[in-house]
Amino acid sequence: MKPVMVLTLLALSLSGPALADEREPIPLNPAQEHFVRDEMRGFLAALQGIHAGLSSGDWVRVAALARGMGKAAGETAPPGLGEAFTPRFREWGSATHTGFDQLALDAESMQDVSLALGQLGEIMKNCMQCHATYRIESSARPAR
Repeated sequence: MKPVMVLTLLALSLSGPALADEREPIPLNPAQEHFVRDEMRGFLAALQGIHAGLSSGDWVRVAALARGMGKAAGETAPPGLGEAFTPRFREWGSATHTGFDQLALDAESMQDVSLALGQLGEIMKNCMQCHATYRIESSARPAR
């Protein structure tokens, strides 16, 4: 496709009417929102570090980063956070933490890149499903 045509299509797509965000809102108070967003940023940092560790064969790094995002990571959640989530949100969140814990165990014991990449794919599938379904809605600012 010619560059001019690509730029034209991009401009047209950006100039159209804004679509409403139809994802289900998860209303959180400011402390809960901060915790969740911070945890999601931690997931991204861990995923990047794990990929770097896999590419260099640094299994100690892979295990440490994965373990840091496992079940223990959620133990410092603010009060009422679990009740603010839908059952599906909790299910995906729990599966994500459990997936990181399993990745840590397998990184230490098996050091199998193919297995680790498959586990990362499952973890990221949880992230994608959740982000496609839900949006955080802070009680500190007006709804969109």
